[in-house]
Amino acid sequence: MKLNNSIIKSLKPKAKLYRKLDGQGLYLEVAKSGSKIWLHRYSFRGDPKLRVLGHYPDLSISEAREKLFEDKRLLRKGVNPIINSDNRNSRVKLSDQSTFEEVFEEWFEMKKDDWTHEYAKDVHERAVSYLFPDFGDKIIGQIKPKQLILSFKKMEKKGVLETLRRVKSIASRVFTYSIGMEYSEYNPARDIPMDLFKKPKKNHYAHITDPREFAQTLLKIKHADRDTNISYEVHLALSILPHLFLRVSELLELKWSEVDFENSLIRINPDRMKMRREHIVPLSSYVENQLKIMFEYTGKGTWVFPTPAIDKTGPISSNALLRTLRKLDIKKEDMTLHGFRHSASTMLNEMEFPSHVIEIQLSHSDKNSVRSTYNKATFLEQRRDMMEFWSEYLLKLIKE
Repeated sequence: MKLNNSIIKSLKPKAKLYRKLDGQGLYLEVAKSGSKIWLHRYSFRGDPKLRVLGHYPDLSISEAREKLFEDKRLLRKGVNPIINSDNRNSRVKLSDQSTFEEVFEEWFEMKKDDWTHEYAKDVHERAVSYLFPDFGDKIIGQIKPKQLILSFKKMEKKGVLETLRRVKSIASRVFTYSIGMEYSEYNPARDIPMDLFKKPKKNHYAHITDPREFAQTLLKIKHADRDTNISYEVHLALSILPHLFLRVSELLELKWSEVDFENSLIRINPDRMKMRREHIVPLSSYVENQLKIMFEYTGKGTWVFPTPAIDKTGPISSNALLRTLRKLDIKKEDMTLHGFRHSASTMLNEMEFPSHVIEIQLSHSDKNSVRSTYNKATFLEQRRDMMEFWSEYLLKLIKE
């Protein structure tokens, strides 16, 4: 059914954003905030595209359909409406008078191929729902920190605190891109402290993403042998856990037969992996050195981290690491052992490492089995560079 003003006015916000079809790829999206945005879904050279046409009621139904008609005309000529240089909404020849939405779309088109489909979808939907209503039509170089704070405060009032943090990160990355492209001169989101807003409640896998808080956690672990009566095996396992992206059991049950010092790799046997396939972990210089030290103590046995208990055999338990965290006053509401994986994933994504490289290193499933096999070989060097960067970053945090 074609939309009309009566139908549109009756559309109320829900817990999740939703879309209503007008026809021929024209949708009206209703965000959780209540804002209503016209979108054009289409395919260009086999790739799905999503173009923001404008906000209702600023852009009326008839005007949205006119834009849709113009997009269709361009597509028949083989021109992508998003990047058409003749289009008055061009995303190619932007200037210092460009709007936030225009710069976002240009940045998004450049970055999305480095991301997983789901992550790209999340980034776009968050921008459409939370940034475009307040800043989409604003000249990007004229947006002030106070305006962003007021917008973020509205999100805080709605209780979407984790989303607030992610939206702030997206905004900051768009402003950074804008500076590089000389559309604006400074990043108004960069220096807005998260201390201005309530902290989100931690989930089951609580984790830290603020660099200062993360540094404090790492420092407590570094000096754990001073403050607690823990074994060398437990201390070393806990020290390298943040560097490796491994699940706790994958690290603690590590065997020396799985450590390849010659190629600076860990090769975890498929039967130990959640996805039942071999998992390759490039070793950073720091982790490799720590494992070589450990080899002097436990290299004649099976396990990298054997239990020190006299009456037991096998590797140390996750409870030994967990008890140490609590002794160090690292609360379960702030960080769990599994949370180190989430911290690495979130922080590296925000540093704009390719999401598919991060996902592979986390050993998350790839629905395309052929691509999964191909990735294991193709992205090894990229993963090696990322793991080295991550270790250097963590070591730098605890030196500052």
